[in-house]
Amino acid sequence: MRKSSHSRSRLSILFLVAFVLCFLSNIDLTTSSSSSLDMKMIQQLQQFIIDCTSPDGSLSVWKDKVDVNTYHSNFAILGLARAMSTTGTTTASVYAWNWFRWFVSHQSNSTGYITDYTRASSAFAWSSTNDMDSTDSYAALFIMAVASVYAVDKNYTTNQIMPGVRNSVKAMQSTMQNGLTWAKPNYHIKYLMDQSEVYAGFKSCEYLAKVINDTSLANTCSSAASGMIELVNQYMWSTSNFNYNYGLGDSDVVTPSNWTILYPDAASQLWPAAFNFPLNKSTNALCSTFLKYHPNWKYPNAKDYLPTLMNVNYEMTPCGYALISCGLDVSDAVSSIWSAANASNLAYPFHCGTAGELILLATGGYSTPVYQNVGPTSSTPYVYKSSSKTISGSSSQHLSPTIIFYLLLFSTLSIFIA
Repeated sequence: MRKSSHSRSRLSILFLVAFVLCFLSNIDLTTSSSSSLDMKMIQQLQQFIIDCTSPDGSLSVWKDKVDVNTYHSNFAILGLARAMSTTGTTTASVYAWNWFRWFVSHQSNSTGYITDYTRASSAFAWSSTNDMDSTDSYAALFIMAVASVYAVDKNYTTNQIMPGVRNSVKAMQSTMQNGLTWAKPNYHIKYLMDQSEVYAGFKSCEYLAKVINDTSLANTCSSAASGMIELVNQYMWSTSNFNYNYGLGDSDVVTPSNWTILYPDAASQLWPAAFNFPLNKSTNALCSTFLKYHPNWKYPNAKDYLPTLMNVNYEMTPCGYALISCGLDVSDAVSSIWSAANASNLAYPFHCGTAGELILLATGGYSTPVYQNVGPTSSTPYVYKSSSKTISGSSSQHLSPTIIFYLLLFSTLSIFIA
């Protein structure tokens, strides 16, 4: 039966009321994301990273542009990717792709290794130092950076960069002995921190391989990552010390961890969780013990053992990623690290890598991109935890119980009015 104009008017009002109630049910009236997440800080850190780049594509440790440490550079790019995801603008991705091309052009095609580089000033050409801190982590961080940037901005093709990704896989495999990687061919320590990063590198490789439909490469990287989970949990846990050994030497002789030493011992306990490595021991217990021994990890000017007594500086920032995974609030850590950096006018030892690390800390920690059948997507664009709420940057929305209640109420009232 045709409804009267009066009934239609009442229905229109009910539609409006239902819409408003549904909208309000999704609003947190206690705080807003802009107040909890310091967008100005994110933008300043992003600009600092950009200021460390050069027209040739290089990404230097600091703004003087005389040293390149590719581990730091790729951490900077991880932060740049997250900054783009957080701000919703991808204009900075050009710096990331230029850096990837520079990395690939300076990478050994035979081994996949890349060294540190230096020059007298920005007017001179780069010279290799013929050394690097590690081969496994340098390679892993590059793959992680490529995957994270591509997950945010797919306007660039991976064709030019995939040879560098494959070479980086080769570099990680080259020092893999019994399923875990030595730091370098001539440095036979299988660091737990390196295993955590290499695992993330293999998982990022799996993501990129699926993007380009390279099933063989995807299976290779997935298999390597899965094997590392079993081996780390089986051979690196100390039943006598109730923590993970921070390394294994030749013949897998253990190097035990001492909780009183911040780096590498205690930090190693949190590195797996920081990079999404599955442990079969309680991460919460590891986080709790870490904070018991090292409450000042978040104060760059505090003194601690690394392994000798010195300033903590900024290198422990990724420990906060693990604390986030334990459900802990790290907003005070973000504030204290950023305050120390600002007080020094972002002077060294603050550098491009720590800028990237801090962006990740402020936006939920590191997250490996995950490929889905409907297309590549980042598993967690960002999740920022404050003391009052969690701010999620995911675009997926779900109907809350409150919304469902109002919709059901509206439906019932509509039946009676009709």
